[in-house]
Amino acid sequence: MSRVVVFSSGLLLTILSVWLLMKDVSSRAVVASGTAIASGAQLTLDDLDKVAAYHKGADLPCRRDVQQRATRLSLAVLETRLQGTSAPEQVSAAYSDAVAASQNFLACFPLAADGWLRSAMTTMKMEGPVERVFSHVELSQLTGPREAWILVPRIPFLMSLRQTNDPRVVEALNRDLDTLFRGGQLGQTRQIYEAVGPYGKDLMRSRLKEANLDVLAAQNEAKLERLFSMLELKVTGEECARYFHRLKTCVGKR
Repeated sequence: MSRVVVFSSGLLLTILSVWLLMKDVSSRAVVASGTAIASGAQLTLDDLDKVAAYHKGADLPCRRDVQQRATRLSLAVLETRLQGTSAPEQVSAAYSDAVAASQNFLACFPLAADGWLRSAMTTMKMEGPVERVFSHVELSQLTGPREAWILVPRIPFLMSLRQTNDPRVVEALNRDLDTLFRGGQLGQTRQIYEAVGPYGKDLMRSRLKEANLDVLAAQNEAKLERLFSMLELKVTGEECARYFHRLKTCVGKR
């Protein structure tokens, strides 16, 4: 009897060890590829499918880094499918995987601003500007209102929704731009400015002038001067006298 117990226990431990090993391998593969994508690497469809298979077939742990990168990876697979010559059923499967990844992420971390944002992005890819897109963007901003890192992907996405003229998008974009100008790093502002098109650049310039000049002039004239230069704004004589009188200089004045 004791031998049976020992044998059963050993078998159970072996199965558990193999399961944990497979789970760890899957997690590492997802994290590595998700990190590469976040840093701008272009992976092939074969690479994406290979790691997506790890993600799909594994019971990934509720670790923030794993769930976050699994969501980004699934969205990258969907984008690659949509841009290529994939069959409709492959696109549909990629969309289902991306939705499931977002749901898993949010089940583990319901207050994850990135999870709500990626969910909105995934829906937008396949269904367009439906109600769920707007509500999930709002939840992203509610759960991450001032974190500078989330502004880098969220502002360009809000700009892509801006032409819907939905008042929620207009308000959310204005809030994020105010947060970026007043509390974000100049490097993040440059990153966003260089990533968006002419329409987005105009929105950034307009919001800076409409709602942030007085605040920034009182807080940090040097930063405001850098923002004028970065956003390729011309400084009028009146603006120079009003907002840059401490610096006694106006970069970009014509």
